[in-house]
Amino acid sequence: MKLKKLVSTLLVSTVMLGSLTPSLVSATDTDTSTTATTVASTSSDAVVSSDTSSSSSVEPSIIEPSSSSTDVTVDSSSSTVPDISSSIVPSTNTTSDATVASSSSDSTTPNSSETTPSVTADETAMILERAGVLESIIGADNRYQVKNIKTDPYRKIVYLESVFPDGLRQGTGIMIGTDTILTAAHNLYDEETGNWASSVLASPGHNGSTAPYGVYSSKKFYVLRNYRLKAGDSNYDMGVIKLDRKVNAAVKSVGVSKSVSKNQRVQVAGYPGGSGGRMYTMFGTVDDIADNLMSYTIDTEPGQSGAPVLNSKNQVVGIHIVGVGEYGFNVARRVKDDSLRMITLAQKGKDANREVSTNFERKTGNTYRLYHSGIKRHLYTQDLDEATILSTQMGWNFEDVKFVTATTGKPVYRLYHSGTREHIYTTDANEKNVLSKRGWRYEGIAWYSSGSRPVYRLYHSGLKVHLYTVDANEKNVLSKRGWRYEGVSFYTK
Repeated sequence: MKLKKLVSTLLVSTVMLGSLTPSLVSATDTDTSTTATTVASTSSDAVVSSDTSSSSSVEPSIIEPSSSSTDVTVDSSSSTVPDISSSIVPSTNTTSDATVASSSSDSTTPNSSETTPSVTADETAMILERAGVLESIIGADNRYQVKNIKTDPYRKIVYLESVFPDGLRQGTGIMIGTDTILTAAHNLYDEETGNWASSVLASPGHNGSTAPYGVYSSKKFYVLRNYRLKAGDSNYDMGVIKLDRKVNAAVKSVGVSKSVSKNQRVQVAGYPGGSGGRMYTMFGTVDDIADNLMSYTIDTEPGQSGAPVLNSKNQVVGIHIVGVGEYGFNVARRVKDDSLRMITLAQKGKDANREVSTNFERKTGNTYRLYHSGIKRHLYTQDLDEATILSTQMGWNFEDVKFVTATTGKPVYRLYHSGTREHIYTTDANEKNVLSKRGWRYEGIAWYSSGSRPVYRLYHSGLKVHLYTVDANEKNVLSKRGWRYEGVSFYTK
């Protein structure tokens, strides 16, 4: 079976079985949604660190340069969101840029006596068997142990132990900044249970029971949001760990590259679960590329999930996510534009956005507006999951943040009418109660009214739709064009 067929049939169920996330849309209408949870800012302006320098004190890489390699580290930016709403209501556009730059060093002193707790081979096998992960040795095992982990790039490959409610899970990652690690999303988020790891321990260049460059911890993780929203879809199985502090300066970091081609020479190095914390690697070539994934006949075992797929320049072109030995190959998630944007977001410790989910998404008051040209309706939400599903799968245009509300104050109630496909927002408990008896479904508290900035409410009897705006001029213009001004709906900061 070719990789392209595997993308749509096998991988989603192989990486992490089960279904995630409560329903985010109305049970009676696929064009609208029922939840209203606060999320964080959408900015993404961090810098991707890379280290392409060599040091005379470090043994040279054992990767042989490929004269046919075309790998380069590239910049990327997200496209501007177009405005498909009514010309009455202007849209706010957003741009997200990612820049690749050199890594900086710090003076952290290593402690060669530091050790990490170990996940036993039996524990790893049990966890992966339950999850349905079948990492694979294809034919004879052709991997070999990396004896000198101080050699570049091996000191930059990281032994991971993720703490989940059901115990420790071992994985692999790669330093892509002084305090950021690229890995597989399923090392950080359990799609089957919907649980994030509570913490991760990371030791670069781990060797047996020792951590020569120190042990670092993290409670801050990023994954591609569609990994969560699409039930662990392998096409999005990539994440980043933001460490609590910078790693030892001697470790440095690798670059990342979007450029990869069939028959290109690569290696996959990581920490098999039964190796006692020792690193193994193997070389091979890229066999196939399909969409976000690529395959190779390089041997892997449980524990190597999150291991880097490195090109001849020691750049990361993919992250190993699963082995499918029954089909004779193993699979990585490629580095793509979304990977770069996630990395830049993580390196500055920024909040989540529609593309990237974090385990620390919090109530900020950012209220996003969406517009559906087909039903001519606006929707307001503080839930990025909801905004993402509606804008990517259900025909809604994302118009970015329209106002920012307080996290405390007078409740703003949200109701939905399946006949008119409209949401209404009100601070009037009596209005909420009356409407609830007249075909409107009460969906809970959307946010809170507090502050000095009024949000005006207007109604168009022809369209049978309400509009909310903080723009007094827009309110005045619409009032002369068939819209009835109904007063201040609530207040924002």
